[in-house]
Amino acid sequence: ELIYSAAQGDTTYTNTGTTNQSGLFIGAFSFSEVEPALSASMRITGGSFTSNTERADGMASNGNGTLTIAGGSYTKTGSNSDLAVKWGGPGTGTLNVESGSFTAGRIVYGFFGTGGAGVVNLTGGTTTVNQILESFATTSTLDLDGGTLQAGANQINFIAVDTAHVSDGGALIDTQGFAVTIAQA
Repeated sequence: ELIYSAAQGDTTYTNTGTTNQSGLFIGAFSFSEVEPALSASMRITGGSFTSNTERADGMASNGNGTLTIAGGSYTKTGSNSDLAVKWGGPGTGTLNVESGSFTAGRIVYGFFGTGGAGVVNLTGGTTTVNQILESFATTSTLDLDGGTLQAGANQINFIAVDTAHVSDGGALIDTQGFAVTIAQA
């Protein structure tokens, strides 16, 4: 597990200027079923981590990937400001926001390919996104158990996943004045 703490201060991961540059990827990135299913995790406990890349950041293709925000902040910027909580393939991608802040354009399940599962657990802190959605067929779960989910833009389909749970910690949704609709049952 890679742990990013306040000791690292403010860091910007930049991979721009060249065509087809990749964003930050946690877990095995492969389109081949014969590649090893490697798993990885990153935990942010303090400081400020910004990913400014031309492509979406992602987790879990053949392997499993987990990003946990437990203090500090994660911000995705660049020409594609999405986080693919599940890229594609048979692995499982997990995003945990326990405290601190998480900001991205969209949280996307099945960003590039079918299969596997994606789980987003919001138990504290502030999560700011324009939309949470399943793009390709994958199993998508959103667990709301505390913290604040903020809208970052007008969106007629703010949450579009297979399963959304509201647990004992509740769901505080702050529209920030944007017009959002949640059709999720």
